[in-house]
Amino acid sequence: MGGATALHEQLYTAYLLVQWISLSTVLILLNKHILSTAGFNFPVTLVLMHMSFCSLCALIWKLCGWITVPHLGGPTVYCVRFVPVGLFFAASLSLGNAAYLFISVAFVQMLKASMPVATLLVSFWVTRTFRDVYAAAVDTIFVCCVRSEDEDVAKPYRKASMAETVLHGSSKNLISA
Repeated sequence: MGGATALHEQLYTAYLLVQWISLSTVLILLNKHILSTAGFNFPVTLVLMHMSFCSLCALIWKLCGWITVPHLGGPTVYCVRFVPVGLFFAASLSLGNAAYLFISVAFVQMLKASMPVATLLVSFWVTRTFRDVYAAAVDTIFVCCVRSEDEDVAKPYRKASMAETVLHGSSKNLISA
């Protein structure tokens, strides 16, 4: 009986992880499309609409009784503990969306893939303990992410080779090469 419950919890956790990764990818591509292709050059407004929608959903869930929200204090507690976190989160989202106006999604993903390496280095510096297994895992993930994004990031900056030019039939690249 206990094994079935543990398996159910692991499958539910795996489902949530896959859902989070999928929705995160879709949201990144949607933001890139809205900010670049559709010409909506207002990343702060986009974040405001996103956060307003999330707040509305949370309010609806609370009013329907689907979630319970504990009382965490009065207005002073909210202003001291929650408002700064919300403001910094909004600033982080706004700056992240503004990046899509200037650089490619592949480059943004490559930068995000480097964050575990920075976190690992700071944790080594703070705790003064080095674990080979963690370092190897994070470094492997980072190298794989950078390598997988390398082609998308470098593509606009490299000249077409003779074989690519012949395969794709562009004589303009042959002349400039």
